[in-house]
Amino acid sequence: KGILGIYGGRDEAYMAEVRGKIVQLVKMTCRNLEPAKLYHGNVSSRGLSKNWREFGEVDDDINVIAVQGNKGFVATLVNFGCHPEAIGKGTMISADFPGSLVKRIEEKHGGTGIFINGLLGAMVSINPEGLVNQTKGPKLAKEFGEKLADTASLAKLYPLSVNPMCNTSAYSFGITLENDFFKKAIEEKRIPSSDKTYQNGSIITETGILRIGRLKIVMIPGEMTPGLGKSLKLFELGTEVMIFGLANDEIGYI
Repeated sequence: KGILGIYGGRDEAYMAEVRGKIVQLVKMTCRNLEPAKLYHGNVSSRGLSKNWREFGEVDDDINVIAVQGNKGFVATLVNFGCHPEAIGKGTMISADFPGSLVKRIEEKHGGTGIFINGLLGAMVSINPEGLVNQTKGPKLAKEFGEKLADTASLAKLYPLSVNPMCNTSAYSFGITLENDFFKKAIEEKRIPSSDKTYQNGSIITETGILRIGRLKIVMIPGEMTPGLGKSLKLFELGTEVMIFGLANDEIGYI
């Protein structure tokens, strides 16, 4: 089976199905548009996460974006940096703590709950201190997700105007591929590639920015460390900054 054994690769039929469902979702959404108001706020996570590799390097911010329609909240997005690994190793397929977080948000506020990971690199995970369930498993995932949702619900939300601007931008660039296993996987065509994804030994990836008034959402194609992410936030003085990790790519720790 080659250097990767029986594992690796990508299920093209599954990927095609996912793309098709995304297109269907966009079309359905466009058929059901309605006026809405945007709100944004943040609150401290109060030590819910812990960096197990770089002690003390965490991003405590829980960012929230809420969309309110004519009949209440349409959606609530929670942005927080933490690896979803409360379940631990095993054979179960699970949404881990984001699953219970989303369910709790929907129960409390209505509409659709959404979780987007943030600054989780090297190696931000759950801080078990103060939790009833401290052993990895479904109970820990449920407790942590609900506690994170309850904490996020404490964020004071402020109206978010689309003025003076609301736009998106993206930038593609190449980074040298140093992982021999990935190189071999590309050679064996286990990882599909083209000139748009791999050129002259470099992986082509991208970053992007979504601007909504004073709010700037930065899309990171991997797992940025909290220290680097905080520096990025400080660089953008006068602007509210949210950082979405694992956005459009996964190039590893940054």
